[in-house]
Amino acid sequence: MPPRQRERQERINRNARRLLKLVNTLLDFSRIQAGRVDAAYRLTDLPRLTADLASVFRAAIEEAGLRFKVEIDNLGEPVCVDHDMWEKIVLNLLSNAFKFTFQGEIEVRLERRGDRACLTVRDTGTGIPASAIRRHLLAPARRQQSQDSQGHAGGFPGA
Repeated sequence: MPPRQRERQERINRNARRLLKLVNTLLDFSRIQAGRVDAAYRLTDLPRLTADLASVFRAAIEEAGLRFKVEIDNLGEPVCVDHDMWEKIVLNLLSNAFKFTFQGEIEVRLERRGDRACLTVRDTGTGIPASAIRRHLLAPARRQQSQDSQGHAGGFPGA
């Protein structure tokens, strides 16, 4: 297979895997809302898992000219989490940060607060106006029409 054709085939496969993952994530959220999720909790090196997940976005974020800061504290002990659900949470937060940040930085921080692990994803993106936070965060998810995103039209406020 010629190199250009191979590159296209790899891109098609990569995008197909992303779409499959998106569909599976939507199905998972549907199961969560219906109360039909069985979490598989296990002791985890959460700092390592979080750093590995964050690294998935590094190249794309830096290629877009953004700074990417990852600050992972040592939590002192393994944490009991469902790996699949943690992955969905981290990747979803980073995906949204990337889609709506056009300049500045995206920061991922994992720290211990008392007896809890606290994940923060902060960005300098467009965000939700302070006056609309209560309305958007408490409303059911709906498609918002917007061209202000990197590669996608619109977002899902409240999701």
